[in-house]
Amino acid sequence: MTAPASEQDAPIVYVVDDDEEFRSAVSGLISTIGVEVRAYARPSELLVNFDSGRPGCAVVDMRLPEMSGIELLSHIAHMPAIVLSGHGDVPSAVRALRAGAVDFLEKPIRPQDLIEKIQALLRDVEGKSLRCGRATNMHLYLESLSLRQRQILPMVVAGQSAKEIGRDLNLSHRTVEKHRKALMEKLGVSSISELIRTVSQAAAMNPDIFKFD
Repeated sequence: MTAPASEQDAPIVYVVDDDEEFRSAVSGLISTIGVEVRAYARPSELLVNFDSGRPGCAVVDMRLPEMSGIELLSHIAHMPAIVLSGHGDVPSAVRALRAGAVDFLEKPIRPQDLIEKIQALLRDVEGKSLRCGRATNMHLYLESLSLRQRQILPMVVAGQSAKEIGRDLNLSHRTVEKHRKALMEKLGVSSISELIRTVSQAAAMNPDIFKFD
């Protein structure tokens, strides 16, 4: 039940640096990994063109016109960011990290270091997006479950073992395991821990998630 990828699911990497040569070089580097890049010289340009509906991350220089890179982070607080500085020092790094930056790199940067950090951020963003999407639309997944699977699911989420569930429902533990495996496949999770985490997130958003018509 995985939805097909769309343009709205594709991540964007925003680059904000007033050094045109550096900005162009970084943009070209990032584009080599097949990710859309939007590069700006000024924070206001980013804020005007910022697409809050798309996942992604930002690469922001510490010193910018109009406002500092750290101030800019407060306007895109939900998006992970890497802060760059040509005047790297410990206090600057600390300020950037306290302001919400995921990482701090000193110029000149090693291209491979930047690419690896961006890829790691995008993997994390994608994982969070998928988990949030599953949690938000969990009621659609639950509709695909059989009556027995709907009975078993909250018991699994509560931490009960197959034997405990079988005893409560008067089923063999092998039958419970069979139903548990089937409902995990329908919900698109690969482990009990992922099942518990995903459904718990959905239940926090919708306390009536286990109430069926």
